[in-house]
Parts: sequence; C-alpha cells; structure tokens
Amino acid sequence: MRRGRCASNANLAVFTYLPREAEAGTKAGILITKKAGKAVERNRLRRRCKAILDQMQAEFAGRWIAVQCKPAAAALPFAALRQELSAALRDSLRKAGERPVKREQKRA
Repeated sequence: MRRGRCASNANLAVFTYLPREAEAGTKAGILITKKAGKAVERNRLRRRCKAILDQMQAEFAGRWIAVQCKPAAAALPFAALRQELSAALRDSLRKAGERPVKREQKRA
C-alpha cells in the first residue's frame, strides 16, 4: 500500500500496485474494520466487493489491489457500491499510469 497509488471517496479507498515481476499475477484484498458493523454485515460487504472485482478483473490484470471499505460503505446498495468502487479503481489506475516526478535531494 505504501508503494502503490491510492484513490478514495466518501465510502472507499482503493490502492493499486504494479509489481515489477511479470509472474506475480493479480491479487486483490478487501479490508473492512469492525466499525462497519457486525460480522454478517462485514461479510456481506466483502462478498459484494469481491463480486464487483470479479466483474472488473480485466481492467486491473497483473496488478495488486487493496480495497479499504469505510463504515458508510456497508449501508450502500449494490449498484451504488459498484459505481463508487469502479470509479475509485479507475482513478487509482489512472494515477498509477502517471510517472512520479523525481525531486532533487538537497545536500547538507
């Protein structure tokens, strides 16, 4: 998460990372705190996010994805969650395509 790119909105934060090794493959993780509700609600949110990521798998092939769900995400209907997750993922991938600007280090 430190080396990747992040995009967030009111309900989600999406971190993407492109590993240097080509054989690393695609990985996805979903992070949900206990503030999002009881276990039933957290698991429902996890299953919904997993279903959305499975549908969008072609967009982030070869990358590592971490989706951090904020407590308000548990109350969203599936269509709204899909819209917010896809928008945050696209923003994160767009940021990942940018090359970071190298800054000159000051020498003491």
